Amino acid sequence: MAATYGLQGDGRLPYGRFDFNAGGPLEAEGWYYNIGGFYQHDDGTKDAGFALDFGGQVKANLVKKFANGSIEIYGKYLNDHNGFSELIPAQNFNSPKPVPGWNNVSFSTAPDPAFQVLSGPNTYTKIDPRDLNNTVSSVLGLKFNADLGDGWGVNGNMKFSNNLESGAQNDFGIYDTLTDFFGYAFLGSAAIPGRGVPRGPVRARSKLVWIELFESSTPPTALNLGDGS
Repeated sequence: MAATYGLQGDGRLPYGRFDFNAGGPLEAEGWYYNIGGFYQHDDGTKDAGFALDFGGQVKANLVKKFANGSIEIYGKYLNDHNGFSELIPAQNFNSPKPVPGWNNVSFSTAPDPAFQVLSGPNTYTKIDPRDLNNTVSSVLGLKFNADLGDGWGVNGNMKFSNNLESGAQNDFGIYDTLTDFFGYAFLGSAAIPGRGVPRGPVRARSKLVWIELFESSTPPTALNLGDGS
């Protein structure tokens, strides 16, 4: 096990992470296990008023070894939230510096509150910037291999995964007139307040069955019996 803790940014923004891993043989002959994961809670290097990273993951497997092969059951679950800091207002194009009242640890997005956006005809969706970019992933699989004798063997891997990603975060930008022609042409001169743009959710599922039959004197040939959807 390992634990990490510290302060970031202006010296008052906490960061913490806990990692663990355990494994070894079970009492039953030929059985082995491993389980590990982490959890983190991070306020970031700029003060948003809420955590900019939080969540964790756990992974595990169970293996049975035989005289001529092995079989493994494995799985993973991830639920992690991650944010990012936007640009801060600056002045002096040739030697940029934060405008008065801002510094390198200032947070430039709107501080907090949840709000609603029109997501369909007469339908509104609540967006909470504190949810950040959220990734949820679940995986379950089975591996096996066997020595068939006379130089022949078989390997297989069957896996199912379900992944969901969604996100919402406030941001705004302030642009002032630039003396550089190209910068002015591409950025323009505007003040652009904003609230937040939700992304997702995006869901992906996949199924895979992979089996190979090989003779030790020739390279393995893979046969894909599954699909992704």
